[in-house]
Amino acid sequence: MTRPLRHRIALALLAMGVVALGACTDPSAFASPSGVADASPTPRPTQAVPSRPALTPSPSPSVADSTPQPNSELEKLLPNFTADGQYMDKHTATLDDLSDSDSARFVNGLLADVDRPRTAFEEASASSSWVGFSATRVDGVSGDALEDAFVRALFGLHPGTETATDVGGRPVRWLTFQDDGPFPVRDVRVFRDGDVVFTVTADEDHVAVALETLQSMFDPKLEEVLPASIGGRQLERYSAPAAAFETGGDMCSLICPGEMSNLAKALGVDVADIDVAIAYSREAPAVLIVAFRVAGKSPAELVEGRIDAFASIDNPFLVRGDATVGGKQVTIAHYRPLDTSSNELLYAKGDTLFSIRPIPENDTTFSSAVEEAVAALP
Repeated sequence: MTRPLRHRIALALLAMGVVALGACTDPSAFASPSGVADASPTPRPTQAVPSRPALTPSPSPSVADSTPQPNSELEKLLPNFTADGQYMDKHTATLDDLSDSDSARFVNGLLADVDRPRTAFEEASASSSWVGFSATRVDGVSGDALEDAFVRALFGLHPGTETATDVGGRPVRWLTFQDDGPFPVRDVRVFRDGDVVFTVTADEDHVAVALETLQSMFDPKLEEVLPASIGGRQLERYSAPAAAFETGGDMCSLICPGEMSNLAKALGVDVADIDVAIAYSREAPAVLIVAFRVAGKSPAELVEGRIDAFASIDNPFLVRGDATVGGKQVTIAHYRPLDTSSNELLYAKGDTLFSIRPIPENDTTFSSAVEEAVAALP
């Protein structure tokens, strides 16, 4: 067995808390770094001219999900992608996965420590070629008690040392194993959230990617920063990596053809560096909100990049201005090609740009729905 294959198997083994799994994926198959976003219907990129959604917009039904739907609640807690865009293959442990001697020793030792039966044990993994995550829960056992038992069970199989550290302010226990033992990996990081214990493993060349992925795991899904309802009416919301928007038609719906690639070019980033979320109402007064998250970009850069993406500042078809809407300072891009016009309200917070688009877009007096939508943003 070659070292890379042996190492991948070892990562999968340890990512499952010593539950043997054979996990191998093609790291180049997916490009999005959006590690914690759930897959939702995800149209593909489009052109940075103002979108002109219909009064009752809906995502294209022909677009496939960019990631498979999770098969278990624990899988939903694990990242879909690594920070460098590798797809994470997910698996929920079964009794067959616990049949080899080391797996059985680990699980039996863990459950004996917390005095629980095998039926109380749940575990899921997410693995790319060189990075592995696991999530473990034992019914009736608190997260802190399970974490302690988990570490004792690992050291019971493979002695080593423990160092207290943190990732993004989250306490993490860094376990470093001795040279000789059943795991041909050097270390594992263990942490808990609620009653679930997580592990992270990576080969030495991908530790930074693993830690960056860990840090992003508990970031809110981008759609969660958008309002869930306006005026008592539920909004339809979904998130997607911008890399999922690869093509577009010749008409605008929620996002126009070429919009993502043009925005990426204006900001000097790759499409894969942009995450997208959309919220919209189907009932009048209608409103569409599109959020673009681009790590490392300031609010001013995001607003200017958005405007530069579809028209230069001196373009006679573009009139820009500032206004107070929903209690926030926004930039209004009023686009007037030929005999039509449309408005886009731009507001940025942190590394996220919000594009609020009244429907119909030629409103100059903004509806209560637009006011409420802007007011509800971070």
